[in-house]
Amino acid sequence: MALKLNEELANQYIELLEKKGEVGLYKQAIAVGVRASVEIKNPENDILNLSEAFLLKYRVTANFNYFIISKCLRRAAHVLYREFLKKNNRADINKRFLNMVK
Repeated sequence: MALKLNEELANQYIELLEKKGEVGLYKQAIAVGVRASVEIKNPENDILNLSEAFLLKYRVTANFNYFIISKCLRRAAHVLYREFLKKNNRADINKRFLNMVK
């Protein structure tokens, strides 16, 4: 379920997108996820929830920047999920993420 997105956070991400670009936002999201993994068990879920919130915001406002932000956050969440799955040898598969078929 997507979380409620306030205007202040949305404006911060728009500024970050304009300042760093799409690749910079993607790398920033991965870095934030890695840093958050020290305190939070599954930070990729939070990033994926934020991505869904931006996608909903895009559907309401039709501002394409929200779609780009959502896409970057979703990619970062999937990368973090796969890396944490490999590193921690987790057996708990999350159905919200793409998984490799063995």
